[in-house]
Amino acid sequence: MTDDDVATRTRDILQSLWKDVFCTAFSFEAPYESFVARFGHYLPSQDQISAFLAGGEPYDRDKEKWATIPKDMSHSELALELQRIMKDVMEHFKHSGRRVQALHKNTLPVFIHRRYKKSKGIWEVEVVPDIIVTSEGSAYQPISKDEDIDPTSWAAYIQQTSSVVMVRTCDEVEGPEGGPKIEPEAAFYAQQCFHNQGNRLFCFVLLVTEEWAKLFYYDRAGCLETAPISIHDSPDEFVWYLLLISSTDNEALGFDKAICWNAETQVHTITTVDEEDNEVKYRLDKPKPFFRSCKIKGRATTCWDVEGKNGERLIVKEAWRVRVIRGA
Repeated sequence: MTDDDVATRTRDILQSLWKDVFCTAFSFEAPYESFVARFGHYLPSQDQISAFLAGGEPYDRDKEKWATIPKDMSHSELALELQRIMKDVMEHFKHSGRRVQALHKNTLPVFIHRRYKKSKGIWEVEVVPDIIVTSEGSAYQPISKDEDIDPTSWAAYIQQTSSVVMVRTCDEVEGPEGGPKIEPEAAFYAQQCFHNQGNRLFCFVLLVTEEWAKLFYYDRAGCLETAPISIHDSPDEFVWYLLLISSTDNEALGFDKAICWNAETQVHTITTVDEEDNEVKYRLDKPKPFFRSCKIKGRATTCWDVEGKNGERLIVKEAWRVRVIRGA
């Protein structure tokens, strides 16, 4: 696939996402406490987080701010400092299996239909996140050996991406185009994780500015997003978000434990049910599904080639379904 083909395909995805994000019931606000209730048991306690912050570095309790994040930082300076903070947090809490990876900026001009009169029609969209958290192991497909892939690009790390971090300055977010672009850009990063990782059930995107942060949670029903929290006035919540997106538990990051990769033996398996509804484990013929929907919202149909008990070729079809819980 040529660079022009990739750009055309990316534009098509972004335009489709724009419709999903702004023309459907896609995003809903969820309080920080709801994420703590669901994921808190995977993470260090609030007392442990407070003890880390009381250490004096990198957070200054007396001045109630991150000492190395002033208000007048440039985008690149903020991205670099955030990497340092993330590494400090992950090292302190022994998230040694996760790594912080910075990526090269890449923008793409995309024509977007907007009702706002100030819209230029063609917007420069960030198609590569500033920072990703990466890992290896049974939840992650083997590293690609494709010699055509730029080793500094997101494509080189997409199979090992655990979570995504967007870095923006307040000026960038508050600009006439910056604010409206945030949601579709974040949704695009999530869509890329879903499309390239066949075992994704949900994923996180964290947006960080020099003053505040907010968390996006994506699954096939849409997006839950928190209200912005001050990273200086609410450092405990901010560190909790950093710990969540770098959790050492793959299920907490949205990976389906029924699909496992083994880079050493090259034996990849999927656990599902057979025609009699009995649990069964099949060997995947290939580490990638032969069909995967590009849509971020919907049934997300995924089809795998698997090997049956007698060596026969079978197909396992997966699809997302919303479970409705009715009150009494």
